[in-house]
Amino acid sequence: MDVVELYTIPYKSLENGEHTLEFRFDDSLFAAYENTDIRHAQGRVGVALLRSASMLELKVSIRGSVVVACDRCLEDCRLPVAFDGTLLVRFSDEVADYDGEVMWISPAEGEVSLAQYILSLIHI
Repeated sequence: MDVVELYTIPYKSLENGEHTLEFRFDDSLFAAYENTDIRHAQGRVGVALLRSASMLELKVSIRGSVVVACDRCLEDCRLPVAFDGTLLVRFSDEVADYDGEVMWISPAEGEVSLAQYILSLIHI
């Protein structure tokens, strides 16, 4: 199975209402993408998803740690990761670029991948 698929939510199969999802992240997520300074990672991503007919509201909580090279000595440095935020996923036939708050996808897609979103938040 492709690593990115592990972070995909098949929302078409979910009924309208609230759903709770949990993902684990580790080195495999970062290995799937090039140009990352993260040497080691582990943690969890909790998602409280509210599905409606026109959008998804995802309350995302990320907890864990990453190991990166220290800027001064280049030794391994473990850093905590903590993030709480909301992502809106709107369904539209006219798909726009992600603006930092709203992700637009076609209603025909049926699933939304959070891999790049999670990766970006951990890097920040």
